[in-house]
Amino acid sequence: MPIDPFDIPHLFTDPTRRIQKQEHGEEWEESLAASGDASAPRAVRLLFDTTTLRWILFVVAAFFVLLVVRLFVLQVAQGVDYRLAADENRFREIVTPAARGLILDADRDPLALNMPLYDVAVVPVDLPDRESEDWNRLLDHVLRSAQSSEEPPTREELEALLVEMDPRSYVPQTILKEISREEALRIQAMSLELPGVEVVYRSRRLYEGGSDFAHLLGYVGSISREEYIEQSEAGDFYLLNDVIGKNGLESYYESELRGQYGRKQVEVDSLGTLKSIVAEEPDVSGESLILSIDKDFQAYSRERLQEAMDASGSKAGSVVAMDPRTGDILALVSLPAYDPNLFSEGISQKEYTQLLEDEGRPLFHRAVMGTYPPGSTVKPMVGAIAIDAGVVDATTTVEDRGQIRVQHEYNPEIFYTFVGWNRSGLGVMDFFSAVAKSSDIYFYVVSGGFEDREGLGKERLAEGYRSFGLGSPLGIDLPSEAGGLVPTEGWKREVKGEAWYRGDTYHMGIGQGDVLTTPLQVASWTATLANGGTIYQPRLVRKLYDVNTDVTRDVQPVVLRERVVTPETAALARQAMRQTVLDGSGRALQRLSFSSAGKTGTAQYAGNTKEHAWYTGFAPYEDPEIVVTVLVEGGGGGDETAVPVAGDVLNWYMSNKDL
Repeated sequence: MPIDPFDIPHLFTDPTRRIQKQEHGEEWEESLAASGDASAPRAVRLLFDTTTLRWILFVVAAFFVLLVVRLFVLQVAQGVDYRLAADENRFREIVTPAARGLILDADRDPLALNMPLYDVAVVPVDLPDRESEDWNRLLDHVLRSAQSSEEPPTREELEALLVEMDPRSYVPQTILKEISREEALRIQAMSLELPGVEVVYRSRRLYEGGSDFAHLLGYVGSISREEYIEQSEAGDFYLLNDVIGKNGLESYYESELRGQYGRKQVEVDSLGTLKSIVAEEPDVSGESLILSIDKDFQAYSRERLQEAMDASGSKAGSVVAMDPRTGDILALVSLPAYDPNLFSEGISQKEYTQLLEDEGRPLFHRAVMGTYPPGSTVKPMVGAIAIDAGVVDATTTVEDRGQIRVQHEYNPEIFYTFVGWNRSGLGVMDFFSAVAKSSDIYFYVVSGGFEDREGLGKERLAEGYRSFGLGSPLGIDLPSEAGGLVPTEGWKREVKGEAWYRGDTYHMGIGQGDVLTTPLQVASWTATLANGGTIYQPRLVRKLYDVNTDVTRDVQPVVLRERVVTPETAALARQAMRQTVLDGSGRALQRLSFSSAGKTGTAQYAGNTKEHAWYTGFAPYEDPEIVVTVLVEGGGGGDETAVPVAGDVLNWYMSNKDL
């Protein structure tokens, strides 16, 4: 029976037919071949065509499966990524800088403020095609604005700069700096005609006082890679092209001054034109610092110190003025100085190298970081330490014959001679006359003892110095404060490899030898004696003003230590310092219309071949309001160089304090 070609598909679907095919085997195929039915070969051909069709259907089905899987990946698995990419074309985040807080003097006159600047930036992805009229129009208008900048580029330079940018970048890139305000407004008004071009506002720190406040204020500069990493790890947000406080108050109060950046999520069209603000987090301006320093008093102190340096041939010096009742710094001068505006404007390598190589070290803050032998300025303090310890009283006398001879501890045939500044001797000295006449011999004996007379000794003297704040930083609100040095027997053995002798104690008792202090520390211990025995932490910032809330908060005085000596002992020290003005090396201050007290110092250095000139004192004597400490490096005798400066500084303050 001939096979119906239209029934061939049933060979694959009808189980009975499949079984029958399997049972026939080769005989079945042979019967087909032997059949004389003309339709048989066609049936076989259709059978093999159907096999091919099956493979085609399989391939098509596999293709559609792969297509579905790919669509799933694109629309579901990677859909979020593509949606984000699309949003980047439509939404952008703009970081808005916060205004840095100001730094104001005690009368709220600005010392550091922000000068507005306008830059031109482009968003490369929004720039028009370089063959279009928009491109040429963009170049024309940008070049016009460039004429108001410091270094306007040529058309070729500008075009080359734009061409080098990655055309896919959404990050604004600055092409002009510091254009005029008028040009900035013009560019903004033409934003629709200048796709991809925008005006960027920033500010530059301006230091009104110039070099008068250089070491005190410090300066800001571009953030370094190390600083950026450090701040990021601390959780603070900075931009890579940000500025940061580098020194002085700008550095110490960086977190208060810098404020917080704002953020805007904006929607733009295909040309980069702003359509709407989707979300906004406003910036928060930094707090402003209100100092305890009057700018005119600071300027006068600096001017007067410079005159004394010029007259004496000195290359450096410092002035510290402090309120002994609170620790407020009233003036803080270090010379030579520098103009901090050099750094905020962008100092050149040549200018920076000149500052570094200057022998006067203008970048070095001598008042806070410099350490010097304090010389005889320590004598009122040493006497107070000895009186409080019961070693002497104010009436204990020592005969100053100009020198003392001390027998060697192990060889009685050897004697060491220690001389005073007056080789002829000053006569019989008590505490008051010893301070007024600056008797070295008296303080040798009080410090290290002599013959059968007990002195403080090296341990009690060192401990007394430390109790007045020597040997460690006082904690002024400035970076890198030095602590000075109070030498000990262990220190000398470790550092110098030498034993400690009585002569070391003698020298330490008159502010010589290895003892080192900062001018700030000298002012601090003077203030401690002036106020009756309390050490206040020195401070420059008296108030913090928040412009966002219009709230001013006071910075409270911090007491570091009370009753360093008893009030009675401090009163005796003040009396001795008063004698210095009445009948000692400070007699020149009797010209003042108010009472004062103090102590001069002439500290030897450079192998005892040169002398620093010191004076530290306070006024009025009866109720101290101000301490003034003056150091003129290499200035010779303190009475000749430092006393006149201190007198003029005290007089200016007392004459102008209530104005």
